[in-house]
Amino acid sequence: MAGQTPSTTFQVETDQTALSQDDLGFSSFQAASQRSNRILWTGVGFAVLMLMGLSANALVPNTSHNPSSSIQEVAFAPVAFAPTLRGSPTGLRAHAGAPGSSWARATGPSIIIPAASAQRQPRSSVSMGATTASAKESDKKEVPISSAVSARRFVVGGNWKANGTPESVKQLVEELNKGKIDQDIEKEVDVVCAAPFVYLSQVAKDLRPGYKVAAQNMWNQQPGAWTGETPAKMLTDMGIEWVVLGHSERRENCGETSQVVADKTKFAVDAGLHSITCIGEKLEARESGKTFDVLAEQMKPLAAELDEKDWAKVVLAYEPVWAIGTGKVATPEQAEETHAFLRKWLKDNVSEKVANEMRIQYGGSVNADNSFELSGKPNIDGFLVGGASLQAESFTKIINNGGKGHLCMDNDCASV
Repeated sequence: MAGQTPSTTFQVETDQTALSQDDLGFSSFQAASQRSNRILWTGVGFAVLMLMGLSANALVPNTSHNPSSSIQEVAFAPVAFAPTLRGSPTGLRAHAGAPGSSWARATGPSIIIPAASAQRQPRSSVSMGATTASAKESDKKEVPISSAVSARRFVVGGNWKANGTPESVKQLVEELNKGKIDQDIEKEVDVVCAAPFVYLSQVAKDLRPGYKVAAQNMWNQQPGAWTGETPAKMLTDMGIEWVVLGHSERRENCGETSQVVADKTKFAVDAGLHSITCIGEKLEARESGKTFDVLAEQMKPLAAELDEKDWAKVVLAYEPVWAIGTGKVATPEQAEETHAFLRKWLKDNVSEKVANEMRIQYGGSVNADNSFELSGKPNIDGFLVGGASLQAESFTKIINNGGKGHLCMDNDCASV
């Protein structure tokens, strides 16, 4: 098994030709008394071996199928006779080696001996009486799904919320356009700016090539008699490619449930939009240890509504509500733990492919100072930035820090 060192399994062999003088290395002129001694010791040794094998189950219970056991398997069993025995005074020789090698052809019961260590080590097991060694399915070491990190392009979103005037938006766009980006916008990092509805056309027209524009909400119906709403088709007709859905401020202030968010996400994907779909827990859930329960409940409607192919157009944004606009921020370890849970949840409830490919942003008081360290975590694939996205210099640093930290991971890199 890749990544595991099989524990040593001892096998005992008896000589197929224990009475053959040539095979034992004796000449035909060896004294009769020496030959008689060898025959005697061979018989005694074999009898002891068989007695040990027959009483194995009575000596120590076999716990090879109990994953919580601290007992480690060391198997002693008679094996198919091998004609290469030399120099053992009893006609028996013990071998040590990994299960599955060519000599391990067990034909008798195993004796389970408690290991010296209290910690059960990963191992391969040889079934009693089997002719080949095979690894238990439960003992196979899985490659962490976060190992697909290099295939997930970092994505930084700026949520401008309900901020700006025509003049300030124009100035912000001009400053963003002047910002020096260290990464290749077309290949290494996605940048998405979510402007207020009234400025979408202006921003889409003037923002630098490579930066995408997102709406902050969307109506999940076709155009019609929906006063005050903006259907998805109106966005795509304007050339808008992205939309932010399910932000905690809309959940809290506009009554959007997780089912509504899931319905909107599905509609957006079907309409050709990329969705940044937000989830996150409140402070009381975090303090009571219910973060994962809350997130699982928010994810369930999404898994029910989206087909597997739909997830390719979805970015998850984990935003702990208690950290949004408060200046508080989850530690890199807290954020990584939660992102890893979400990826595992996707694997268990959607598919491993989706889990490997899903980009999960962190949002919650991300700034130029903490962005590099956060982005160095293998399950953090981007940021959804609030207040700092309204400052071009800070937002540009976050883009550079995020993309650079994500590419560096554990290498010796410095923030910008």
